[in-house]
Amino acid sequence: MIRKVNHLRGYYVHRIVFISERESIMHSLRHTLITALVAFGLMGPTAALAYANPEQKAKRIGTSVQAKSVKQRGKDVSWGMATTVVHAPLHVVEGIILDYSKYHEFFPHLDTSKVLVRRKAKAMLYLETKIMKGAKTLWAQVRVAPKHKEGSATRVIDARMIRGNMDTFWARWEFTPVRDGRSTLVSFRMLVDPDLPLPNALFNRYNLKLSKKVIRNFQKRVHARFRRN
Repeated sequence: MIRKVNHLRGYYVHRIVFISERESIMHSLRHTLITALVAFGLMGPTAALAYANPEQKAKRIGTSVQAKSVKQRGKDVSWGMATTVVHAPLHVVEGIILDYSKYHEFFPHLDTSKVLVRRKAKAMLYLETKIMKGAKTLWAQVRVAPKHKEGSATRVIDARMIRGNMDTFWARWEFTPVRDGRSTLVSFRMLVDPDLPLPNALFNRYNLKLSKKVIRNFQKRVHARFRRN
């Protein structure tokens, strides 16, 4: 009888260890798969945000600007992405982001930001800018729409060109309340490919530099408006 109990105990211990090892392996595989999807652009930036810690990121960045280039699957030109923290609640930040007709006031080199059609946060915009010291005008008709992820505190506003004289124009705002709602973690990314016979590295630098300028100007704009109120 004692042998049988010991035998059964050994069986269950072995089975528990086996299940534990299997779960550990599955967890490792899931983590590897998610990392690969994000790295190769198969999982969008909104999905990737679910694995970030906004509070820790906000504490690390502070009011400085963190910028980097981000590869896009199927594209030779990279996103420029910049992130900072603004000392204002989400509704103030969102109000300025949704004020599409005022983008030319803080987007460098943007001459025109006209709202053609609008329904709440969704809109169709006409954007126009000059590059190469005014030698060439770029224009785009852009569809803007929220892309909020269910169950996430992060809000996303996505902009995609549907017509224009560029190969690609994409932009995205991502903003998350932090510090008990007193501040907001804000990211802006853009991918502009004017389809000109110039090295891709030039446009990568342009996207990175412009995203940094936009987020800095946006931070100043939010702080100025919030202090006034």
